[in-house]
Amino acid sequence: MHLARAGSFGAKARLAGLTEVFETAGASVMQVRLLEDHRVRAVDVLRPGLSAVLAGETVPEAMAWSHRSVMAHLDSVHPDVVLCMTARAYHPELRRGPWHVVLDYVDRLSDSYRDRARILGRTPKATAFAALAATARRFERSRSRTEVTAIAAGWSDAKALGAEWIPITEHLAPPIADTAPEHDVLFLGKLSYPPNVEAIERLAAMWPALQRRRPGTTALLAGANPRPAELALARKLGWSVQADFEDLDRVIASARLGAVPLVHASGIQTKILTAAARGLAQVVDPVATAGFAPGFPLRLAEGNDAFVEATADLLDDQHARRELGDAARDHVNDTYSATRWAPWARGLLGRVGSSGRP
Repeated sequence: MHLARAGSFGAKARLAGLTEVFETAGASVMQVRLLEDHRVRAVDVLRPGLSAVLAGETVPEAMAWSHRSVMAHLDSVHPDVVLCMTARAYHPELRRGPWHVVLDYVDRLSDSYRDRARILGRTPKATAFAALAATARRFERSRSRTEVTAIAAGWSDAKALGAEWIPITEHLAPPIADTAPEHDVLFLGKLSYPPNVEAIERLAAMWPALQRRRPGTTALLAGANPRPAELALARKLGWSVQADFEDLDRVIASARLGAVPLVHASGIQTKILTAAARGLAQVVDPVATAGFAPGFPLRLAEGNDAFVEATADLLDDQHARRELGDAARDHVNDTYSATRWAPWARGLLGRVGSSGRP
């Protein structure tokens, strides 16, 4: 079950990954699009919606869809397992059914909202995000879901939430050739997302030092919805921007090196996983690695000076780039493939059985 909004690249990757994991385990998977097919009604909000939010049993966003409509639908299709993708897709009434509920936190929603509030400063939108962070934190700390299987995509998030770590999975793609790329540095991600905007601004602040260290270095920003401010910044610095593209492999292959200078990050960074699956070496701030299990092959660089040096060093050393990219690609295949996690799904389905209860 998911909200079925347009969603970020990460949300789409999580949905596709979990679907493949369960299908690889032999399950038949049906999607429930909550906002499209189960519109909220006044009775859903009045009872038990508000009281459940106040008790920390759900989050306010779960009142945007009708749990009564969903329950009726589930009663008609008789699933063994109901997987709620994010806290926004979970309601405590779901536990009343004969199925087993899996709550996929994905990441700590409270941290994501808190970071957005910090980035936006003293604005009405920041105040709203701060309020949502508080309700999400109350939900995450609740201990009223002992009969629910909790999972999370981020390594550190799973540990903090007391959940099982089931990461976003990724398909391997043909490795990049790295013979004559059009660009030196690639920043990949939704270009209007506040943490990404902040990372782009940080890259811009480091750009003069990188040009002194390695004159003529070029960059590509690739992702949806660039704002006028980011487009103007790119023009000023001579960066290329690719907002709409059909071939992600071609975009990644057009650069020598990935750069991920995030200042705030939550959950598993799909931009890192996607580039690694294609063999692209990456320089990453450690703040962006909390979602991964230890040992992910990346060049870590904390602080602007270290980031500039690591970027320049790898751009000047094709052999080191290739070794790092190949190691990252192998690591994705070993740890972040659907095949790797299908036994977990198979075990869950085996425990649940036909009764819907483990």
